[in-house]
Amino acid sequence: LVDEAHHVQERVRESLSGCLDSGELRKSRTAIGKVLSRKHPCYKALTLLMEALRQMELPPKMDDNESRLEQLPSAVIPAAQKLEEEVSQLLINPQGVPVAELLPLLRTLLPFLYAAEHFDKDYAALVQAHGKERILDLYCLLPAEYIATATKGMRGAVFFSATLSPLPAMKALLGGEEEDACFDLPSPFPRENLQVVRQHVDTRYRARQNTAVRVAEIIASTVRHKEGKYIAFFPSYAYMDMVRKLLEEKNLPPLWIQQREMTEEEKNSFFQTFCDAPGSVLGLCVMGGLYSEGIDLPGDRLIGAIIVGVGLPTPSMKLRAIQNCFEERFGDGFAMACRIPAMQKVQQAGGRIIRSEKDKGILVLVDERYYEPAYVSLLPECWQPFSENVEGAAKKLWK
Repeated sequence: LVDEAHHVQERVRESLSGCLDSGELRKSRTAIGKVLSRKHPCYKALTLLMEALRQMELPPKMDDNESRLEQLPSAVIPAAQKLEEEVSQLLINPQGVPVAELLPLLRTLLPFLYAAEHFDKDYAALVQAHGKERILDLYCLLPAEYIATATKGMRGAVFFSATLSPLPAMKALLGGEEEDACFDLPSPFPRENLQVVRQHVDTRYRARQNTAVRVAEIIASTVRHKEGKYIAFFPSYAYMDMVRKLLEEKNLPPLWIQQREMTEEEKNSFFQTFCDAPGSVLGLCVMGGLYSEGIDLPGDRLIGAIIVGVGLPTPSMKLRAIQNCFEERFGDGFAMACRIPAMQKVQQAGGRIIRSEKDKGILVLVDERYYEPAYVSLLPECWQPFSENVEGAAKKLWK
């Protein structure tokens, strides 16, 4: 039984991917050399791998110091295998080297040893150059085959999630076959308890500076209709910070802001504010982050959410490689690699509001793409029909 199955693809991808950084390897070599001396085989194996990385032949044209290789560099794999042998020996007999230094190093090497026999079109080898240092990313693009291999030996496997949609696409990404059954269930909660409002605002990167005031006004208008606890979700910290500055100028409830790095105490304090604090609270968070999934805020702990943007991932060479792979395999690379996972984030964030049959709340979707069929079709049926007016939706909920 696999819960939160919309995360499975990324978790397996992560386990099959790795990164060799000559600069980081140099730090490990220094730490091991201080304990074992430069003559130790592990020190020498680290040197060998560092040199193999630094001597990689780079493509003639690189995009922002990064490029994709057609195959794994031939000298890197045997050097990684040699280092794995030495690290494994040290794990048996550490000779004073902290195990905490050895285990991450071993974890770094294992995907490259696996890929030595499995490297194909479902993998990408990406190289970055920073002076004399090199970073080699081994990136699993499509883990479906590996997920299928893991489940075929079982008598059955059930993947489930509140956001495992659209089912045909997710079945393909999770290694499902034609005969595998798929079904979804409607929301068990009263439809009238959630009012979903669309607001036609361009939140694309190029327009954010011009529309930030409008976004801040929508957030402020929403939280003023009824005292309570609200969260506004953004696609990035930078965008959140831009709007935060505008919200601080308004007469609003106390702002609680998700930070990039938070201690356990800070995380708990943020969460407990929504559980225990009296009056109104406005949280500012990022989609796909700690507070948009996996937290339970029933009753009046959360009565509204404002989702700014559609949660599309930040462009990168890794994302382009996935998109190209999906384009070749499924025919619509952008939908499979970008739009579907983005709208799953939206669903997860919006799903924080209604947690029981007695909960009531308002969800405001701020982006002009919520008017496009390609995006609307990926939203839950129970969110529709949409309202276009925050004030009218609030009156329906809280007469």
